[in-house]
Amino acid sequence: MPGSDRLNVAYFITHHGFGHATRAAAVMAALAAREPRFHFHIFSKLPELLFRQVLGDRFTIFPTETDVGLIQQSALEVDLTASLAALNRFYPLDPDKVSHLTEQVKRLAVRAVFCDIAPLGIAVAAQAAVPSVLIENFTFHWIYEDFLEDEPGFQPIIDILRTWCEKADFHLQTKPVSDPQPGAPCFEPIARPIRLGRVEQRRRLGLADARPLVLITMGGFGQEMNYIEALKTRHDITFMMPGTDHAGDNLICPRWEDNPYHPDLIAACDLVVGKLGYSTFAEVYHAGVPFAYIPRDNFRESIAIEAFIKAKMPARAMAEGDFHNGRWLDQLGDYLALPPNRKEKINGADQVANYLIPRLGSLT
Repeated sequence: MPGSDRLNVAYFITHHGFGHATRAAAVMAALAAREPRFHFHIFSKLPELLFRQVLGDRFTIFPTETDVGLIQQSALEVDLTASLAALNRFYPLDPDKVSHLTEQVKRLAVRAVFCDIAPLGIAVAAQAAVPSVLIENFTFHWIYEDFLEDEPGFQPIIDILRTWCEKADFHLQTKPVSDPQPGAPCFEPIARPIRLGRVEQRRRLGLADARPLVLITMGGFGQEMNYIEALKTRHDITFMMPGTDHAGDNLICPRWEDNPYHPDLIAACDLVVGKLGYSTFAEVYHAGVPFAYIPRDNFRESIAIEAFIKAKMPARAMAEGDFHNGRWLDQLGDYLALPPNRKEKINGADQVANYLIPRLGSLT
């Protein structure tokens, strides 16, 4: 049985990309900083490491398929047919699965259920008679609306997900919001906190402060890069590619098993090159590092994120083809010339914690 002094909260998190996991981890860390008795029971298929880095031992993870999201062929390509087939297997929600999870959260003495953006958690909270909190910058039913012309079969799924999301007791949105909802409070971008900062992280990497460092990332997905040899010829620049195994004097490739903490890696950089996803965008934004981003024209969320980037960040778009074949290296000097904006910014995770704790007063 959970300790009587704990404030147990369940967190249902979609496994579609790492952005939802890192955002949820940042919110949990902010809550725990204000109330040390919080313990989080995470229901997701996401890697435990993403939470261990910021929560320590303040969580327990239950590997659970919480939703489908989208089936991706690569970091930038979506398989609509496979996605719809998987959605039709998952929805409507299995009553036995909901009941089983409800009994589980009751045994854990869970006092509230948070969801990033998996509606399964809202269904469990309703059956367990505890408050539900939906946190999002987009919802999947809003994403699926963009596919209706090509796949009308998404409509029943859209209706199911919209109905569940409307039942959340608290609906919070984070910038950049894709589909603003009347009455839903809106908070600044949420990111895991920077722990070491530029100077200390570069010292650990063995880099002089003046040497340019470029991080190349696709948000946890595999990277198709046909320009590794070209990188090796740029002896004046160091390139960092987490999770890859490329060797070279000017290449740094932290292994996932070595527990790299991306906010600190980003803070050490002079440029980030990567996919336009929430996690990367938010952490680059808070670090104030220039961003050469690859738009995702087939993903509706990107519209709001790109508009925010153009207004608020030192950044330039990069064509997907230029990224894969290495033509972006011809413009590397222009990307590195973008001025950083290292001014500290408000983290939406702190705003969310400050907003929710007094409103969920029964928890404490």
